[in-house]
Amino acid sequence: IAATVYLNYNFYFCIQKRLERCAMDCQDKARDSMGANASDSERKKATEAMEKCVVKCADDVLSNIPILFRRLKDTLAKSK
Repeated sequence: IAATVYLNYNFYFCIQKRLERCAMDCQDKARDSMGANASDSERKKATEAMEKCVVKCADDVLSNIPILFRRLKDTLAKSK
């Protein structure tokens, strides 16, 4: 049972970390797109681009959940 709990935790942790990494990457891209003295207009544009980036990235991560879940099931089946 401990192995099952660990694998479930690892499954969710993996998804969470992927989402965090993509959000940070989008944030970095938004920061890089602005100059040191960005105007309100530039900040707004960067924020909108970041939000679109995060949504796309989250969609990509979520679309991989069935693959990750299949791996989890396979690992659990082998551990029995």
